[in-house]
Amino acid sequence: MGYVPGRGTVLVQPVPADDPHAVARTVIVPDFGEVYAVPVRSKDTRTARERCLDEEVANEGGSISPLARGAIDLKCSQR
Repeated sequence: MGYVPGRGTVLVQPVPADDPHAVARTVIVPDFGEVYAVPVRSKDTRTARERCLDEEVANEGGSISPLARGAIDLKCSQR
C-alpha cells in the first residue's frame, strides 16, 4: 500500500517494463479497487542477446561443444 497524491492510499504493484519512458498509471481491478501500476526496470544489465546465450548454455548443462555454441549463437543473434 502506498499514498499517491491526488489518489490517496492505493495498492502499488511493480510491473516489469523495458521502456525507459514508461510511466506509472492507475488500474481499476474488479472487486478490489484502484491499483497503482509502477513500471520497474530489471536490475539485470545484460542485453537480450547475452541473456539468451546464458539461458541456452545453461539449458545445455553449462559445457557445450563448438557446434552447439554456433547453433546457440545463431539462435540468439536476432535479439
